[in-house]
Amino acid sequence: MYILGIETTTPIMSIALSEDKKLLEEVSENCENSQVVKIIPKIDHILKKNKLSLSQIDLVGVDIGPGMFTGTRIGLTVVKTFSQVNSIDIVGITSSHALAYQAMKLIYQLKNENIQNEELCILPLINAKREEVYCSFFTCRNSTLNK
Repeated sequence: MYILGIETTTPIMSIALSEDKKLLEEVSENCENSQVVKIIPKIDHILKKNKLSLSQIDLVGVDIGPGMFTGTRIGLTVVKTFSQVNSIDIVGITSSHALAYQAMKLIYQLKNENIQNEELCILPLINAKREEVYCSFFTCRNSTLNK
């Protein structure tokens, strides 16, 4: 199963391609004001480099925020267009869930016996500008993340 991941809610746009849980390619670029110009060429580059066409993609995961409003709309518009043209399934992932999941993975990589069965709290914070932040609350126990 080929999965394309698209993140446009932050100034650093990221696009990744995986096959059966194995990362094949990932590109990230700081393009806060140029995502709309760069997103399609970056996706095209990744697909060509891996000798794939868009019709071979089984699923697209897209960051649905919170984050930059325009960047979120760009990512969602591209993904919805791909889905409509090629009948590709879409999965939306919140920025805070992605951050919490990554934090959980890092915590459990420590392999500290004292925390394996403990319930841990994870609070991802995302800069909302104007001296405000987006915040979510997650708990995890035994590598299971709960909101």
